[in-house]
Amino acid sequence: MLTVALLGQLNVRLDGQPADLSLRPVQMLLAYLLLNQEVAHRRERLAGLLWPDYTEASARKNLRNTVYRLRKVIGHDYLLADRTTLAFNAASAFQLDVVQLEEESDPIVTPSMNCCANLPKKSWKRLGKRNKSGMATATTIWQQSLNE
Repeated sequence: MLTVALLGQLNVRLDGQPADLSLRPVQMLLAYLLLNQEVAHRRERLAGLLWPDYTEASARKNLRNTVYRLRKVIGHDYLLADRTTLAFNAASAFQLDVVQLEEESDPIVTPSMNCCANLPKKSWKRLGKRNKSGMATATTIWQQSLNE
């Protein structure tokens, strides 16, 4: 069983053993897919979110390598992939701390991405400035979601 803690420091375990997801893109892809399980994501969209400053070809190549690395660590059962889309297999055996928190919380105060939309833009900008790795920042993802 895959057990993932996204709250606090990232902690990923497979069958009780620590899973080495030391590369930031692998961590971000897994977190994004887990938090957005309800839909299969187009590969070009994921590549653009994770590598916004790269050419489409480079971003897609990076995504392929990241998916390969993620599968190498957690196995093939947790990802549903074809040539155009990628999704987390919600039917697989897994535990996610965010889901457990939402299930245990009062529905009025359940944390969600929607609550973050009310943060002042300067807060989002501060979050974005912390990420210098070329990965998509919280600011970029938030701004893109507003445009959809």
